[in-house]
Amino acid sequence: MKKCKYCGKEFTDNTKSHTKKFCSLNHQKLWWLKSKQGRLYQKEYQKGWREKNPEKWKEIIRKSENRPERKEYNRQWISKNPNKVKAYYSRYQRTMKGILNQIKKTQARRDKFRKFESSLKKFTLKYFEEVYNRDKVCVYCRRKFSNDSKSRYKFTFDHLNPFKPFSKDNIVKCCFDCNRNKGNANAIEWCKFMGYKPMPIVYRLTKSIR
Repeated sequence: MKKCKYCGKEFTDNTKSHTKKFCSLNHQKLWWLKSKQGRLYQKEYQKGWREKNPEKWKEIIRKSENRPERKEYNRQWISKNPNKVKAYYSRYQRTMKGILNQIKKTQARRDKFRKFESSLKKFTLKYFEEVYNRDKVCVYCRRKFSNDSKSRYKFTFDHLNPFKPFSKDNIVKCCFDCNRNKGNANAIEWCKFMGYKPMPIVYRLTKSIR
């Protein structure tokens, strides 16, 4: 009699093999899938399947999220782990996607209030990343950005012309201090008043959005 390595039950090995350690082939597969090598294999296989079948994967996720049990589980988890939720959103809001979503929410309110035609669909993550990589310092005061999220000189995004909706030519990267103090003023006139020498991109974009 031998003891199965997966379920622990004793079984009779009719083949009289010294290497057989499982009572069935199915238990041997299950044991392998639970091993470190098996888990890595599953992870790579699932990743490949998701890349080949993005639409099917989206449908699976949508169905899973809409299940009542799933929604109830999420509610309970959020109520039990408020610190984890807060930390997650704090990290998300510092990512490119998180910042872009905040900008889109702000722009949606502006569009509704000022009766602009919505430009949010055209303003994609690709455009946003181009602006992010284009402006290395504050376009108004030319200060280097601080990595501290509580600093006056952390980077923010500003409407160059606040009376027009966000677009590729109407968004610049500036420090929090300049963004707050500029308000709805004309960018070039405000820089002259403050004694700043703005970056050339400010003059070029100001001409293009008139």
